[in-house]
Amino acid sequence: MTIDAAPPRRTPGEHLRRAQIAEGTAFGLGGPPLGWVASSGASVATTLITWDHGDIAELPTGLGWDIVTVPTDVGWKAVRYLGRMRVPAGPVLSTGHDVCWFVTPGTADGWDLAVGSVLPSGQTFGVPHPAITTPHAISGRSWIVQPREQLTDGADLYGACAAYSASRAMHLGAAS
Repeated sequence: MTIDAAPPRRTPGEHLRRAQIAEGTAFGLGGPPLGWVASSGASVATTLITWDHGDIAELPTGLGWDIVTVPTDVGWKAVRYLGRMRVPAGPVLSTGHDVCWFVTPGTADGWDLAVGSVLPSGQTFGVPHPAITTPHAISGRSWIVQPREQLTDGADLYGACAAYSASRAMHLGAAS
């Protein structure tokens, strides 16, 4: 019978070295593979170290991407709607009480739907490691659509949320 030992604890130097390797800077290998993190202006190395500790990384909004938050029911319906329409969706995160969409900067400016809002530029936003997907969560957060370089177009998300809101309003009107 074998007993699995706990994995060895990493030193801060080992964390940094792993982050540099992942970032591609240790051997001059070029840009980071986590471009969506780098595009926010955050340090990829610091983000990877934070995730390596099992924590949520705080990244600033407004530079590489904007965040649109919508209620959970609207967010999940928008994921399904855009999928049926074969419209590419970028990263989508569940916070447990909202669904947050990473959209191309500026494409959600002027959001005027009663459902949802755009987070202000420069506000920090907590994200788990990309491997944390629904139904698993860290601090109530999990990815519905895992991060990748592509972002959702704010106009596409607006259309999906508006269609769902109109459908819901008609359904509620017909029920009364």
